[in-house]
Amino acid sequence: MTILQRAAKAVAAGVLLVTVFSSVPVHAEDLPLIWDVSRLGKNAVSFHTGVQLRSRFSPSVGADASIIASDEGAVDGESLPVRLWGNVKLSEQRMPAESRDTTLVAAYDPRAGASTLSLTRLRTWIATPSIDLQTSRVLEARAAGGEGAGVVARQTLRISLPDIRAALVSEGFVDPAERVMAGSISVEKSLMRDVTVSASVDDVLSKPSATFRAGFQRTW
Repeated sequence: MTILQRAAKAVAAGVLLVTVFSSVPVHAEDLPLIWDVSRLGKNAVSFHTGVQLRSRFSPSVGADASIIASDEGAVDGESLPVRLWGNVKLSEQRMPAESRDTTLVAAYDPRAGASTLSLTRLRTWIATPSIDLQTSRVLEARAAGGEGAGVVARQTLRISLPDIRAALVSEGFVDPAERVMAGSISVEKSLMRDVTVSASVDDVLSKPSATFRAGFQRTW
């Protein structure tokens, strides 16, 4: 199966997903666009695009892509990965100081022939007037052409300090098939509306290594 055939198959699956979970009539004005552009480096930009329906389960489908160019402005054709995705919200709870969401997400990479299916449980609540907490638990099944399948689990704790626009993030990762367990701790700080800097320590359980990042993101 060629890349184009795989892409067509994935897009068709996304359309079917929207059709199945849209239990009410949907008009053009009920199709809010998802458009998120992020700068990854000096000459790299990523795009997160899609459509979300205002109907039961809030289904959405779309595609992610990135573009890397040389200093002269030439786009590297080999650096244009495309990832197709779709998700549905299985449950949603909203309270004055707390929210809980359970979401099922499917993704497909036509170039690599890799697919993932993940279940995410997200909880956000206000611990104190100056501290917000967020926990995320993800169980993900992955399959890649010629490489078999596997299941991984992730858990993240995010402590946000809105008053100083900073956050402390701790993440754990377990891959039973590969017998890998890893963890990371990072600190994030927003300098301006769209600019964020972070410092992290990865592989804290085995070989710790420090990383510093600066990012620019614009959403409209």
